[in-house]
Amino acid sequence: ALPIFAWFADGRRAAFTTFIQGGYGLDTRLDLWVVDVETGALTRLLPDGEGGSFAFSPDGTALLVASPEAVALLDADGRNRRDLVRFPFVNTASEYAYIPQPLWAPDGSYGMVAITSPEPWDEGAFCSLWRLPRSGGAVQIGALPYACLFNTMEDRLWSPDRTWLVHVTDYGGDLLLANADGTAADVYAEGAGEFLGWSLDSRYFVFAQWDAARMMLGGPGVELAPFVDPEETGQIIALQWADATNYGFLAADETYEKTLWVGELGGELRIIAADVDGFAVHR
Repeated sequence: ALPIFAWFADGRRAAFTTFIQGGYGLDTRLDLWVVDVETGALTRLLPDGEGGSFAFSPDGTALLVASPEAVALLDADGRNRRDLVRFPFVNTASEYAYIPQPLWAPDGSYGMVAITSPEPWDEGAFCSLWRLPRSGGAVQIGALPYACLFNTMEDRLWSPDRTWLVHVTDYGGDLLLANADGTAADVYAEGAGEFLGWSLDSRYFVFAQWDAARMMLGGPGVELAPFVDPEETGQIIALQWADATNYGFLAADETYEKTLWVGELGGELRIIAADVDGFAVHR
């Protein structure tokens, strides 16, 4: 769901949002903090209600922040806020507030975001795709003819080079591979479950194939192949890549005991921690 932790490129600082203890569902403060990991110094960049899901530009000079009803561009110090896209509060049929996840092009010249329609459970639901320039207004570059309620709550939809887009039509539905604007969408795999993300070189992606309870590795022009065996590791619930071939994932067994694994494509897997609730990779 809402990303609450991210490293800065310098490796010395990290940004995070906080939760309200004792609340229901995704009860965040919609704030934003920065911590210096060497000194422990804390800085509140955005107060309660002004933060949300976030993405700092690669050069560290700008910040995209999304809330349940808007996506905004700010200077990296939290000043000069400018709303780029406003949208209606989304009905999630739960206590969770939908917050899209903005992200940046590799060169930081523009951002991107996908926003689901306000009634994602209704026939005719869709997902709008937006380009977010550093100056000027946001531009809608396309749309998907499906809701993207869960794919857009994490950095999963677009490939890291922002040239490809993957979308799962529904749990147990089709996995579609398309251009970045949603055009030329083709069915890459059937019976797909959760999409778990792209490798950093945009060559591969990982997803759960629920009908066979398997974790699969695919990619543009890549033949579908098994990724890891859930009977060995448990079901993957979170995956992050450290580079083009090395990755870490959190897996849960049938009692939901969680273990942190690391591996390399074509190499061995190993456990590095048990009884883990979450993790973040510094790239």
